[in-house]
Amino acid sequence: MTQYLSAMAMESRSGRDAPGWQSASLLRPALFVLTFLLAWVGVEPFTDLSDPSLVTISTAGNPLNQVAYLAIAASVFAAAALLDSRIFRLYMQPILILALVWVAVSALLSVDPSLAGRRVLYAVLVVSMASVVLILPRSMRELADMLAGLALLIIFLCFAGVALAPRLSIHQASDVVEPLLAGDWRGIFAHKNAAAAMMVVFVFIGLYVARVRSRLLGWFVAIAAGVFLVATHGKAASMLLPLVLVLSWLVLRLKSNYLRAVVVVSGLVLLNVATVGSAYSESVRKTAGLVLPDVTYTGRTEIWRLAIDHVAERPLFGYGLGAFWGTSRVIYSAETQTEQDATRASHGHNGYIDLALAAGLPGLLFGVFWVVLTPLAGLKQALEQNRPLAAFFVQIWLFGLYLSCLESVLFDRGNPIWFSMLIAVFGLRLMAMCRFKP
Repeated sequence: MTQYLSAMAMESRSGRDAPGWQSASLLRPALFVLTFLLAWVGVEPFTDLSDPSLVTISTAGNPLNQVAYLAIAASVFAAAALLDSRIFRLYMQPILILALVWVAVSALLSVDPSLAGRRVLYAVLVVSMASVVLILPRSMRELADMLAGLALLIIFLCFAGVALAPRLSIHQASDVVEPLLAGDWRGIFAHKNAAAAMMVVFVFIGLYVARVRSRLLGWFVAIAAGVFLVATHGKAASMLLPLVLVLSWLVLRLKSNYLRAVVVVSGLVLLNVATVGSAYSESVRKTAGLVLPDVTYTGRTEIWRLAIDHVAERPLFGYGLGAFWGTSRVIYSAETQTEQDATRASHGHNGYIDLALAAGLPGLLFGVFWVVLTPLAGLKQALEQNRPLAAFFVQIWLFGLYLSCLESVLFDRGNPIWFSMLIAVFGLRLMAMCRFKP
């Protein structure tokens, strides 16, 4: 493809005088903001964690959430079709199609096809939205401005919640789930880990804005997000922030895609060995104990053992997307107190294990190949187009990959980090395939 981009927005040959462009011009910024607010904040901010219903077993969806996603997705697709329908062909990558098809097949063969099927449709909807939303900004300046505005708005709401509604913004001893987190800030998010991870994304946004728009504004966003990150006590996100900054610096300076792949994949293997490996190897556990105060990773090792044991029971197709954790089949299967604690986890705290649980080992292979290796293929072209924007996408992409070693990010439908990671993956693809206008 050789079409030009006005930042992330593809223009037709007739340019901005095209009827589609003009009819969508007033709605594009609003639609971009609404899409990101839905993906990052959701329809129920400031969750009351003292609500007893949170511990009841339920596989029903949220009707308001479903309506919101359908409405926003339809609007985004319509706007993309008006601007340039070629965007839909841009992402027709065989490995992505294969991954989504395998996830769908695993849902059909799931222990609960109805539940898994609904969640696959939701996941495909999220992937599709992320694939086209980046063509809505009309310039790179507008893209940076809207990202900065979104980050500032959410950070402000988080701080305002802590000040004005602490019961809904700070973990309390009265929380029905994980009361030991009392005192950790979570802002508008339902959990301090989600808040911490999003603050890291906002740090990356701040650094990008500082490079391309305003140093003062960018550093204000980054510092404000960093302050909130510290107050969340989110260990995984805090640990990964400096690691990703260093790794992204290295990846961006290497000239060979082979060397880039070696660095990225080696890091993933080492981090998974250091975490999941500690659940099985005494030597790994002792080595991790030299630098970490808690080699159980706050109870994750028992969860990983449980998850891997169940992967071994259904290695080909898995249990179906979202059809394992939180279901009565799992919760009531525990025989000991340790197993009971593990079965009550809301997810496996490892995106790669959870993908294998959902879609079997082939699904894990297809998904990892797409999300880990394909972004590297066009990185050289993306860097030639616009280095600051490519660096921004690389930072979010790497953060999502490495956070997936400790949290369930991959193909987690409503996870704001998954949506951010998708934006980075599709953004790099878009930059590699199209030429840019300033």
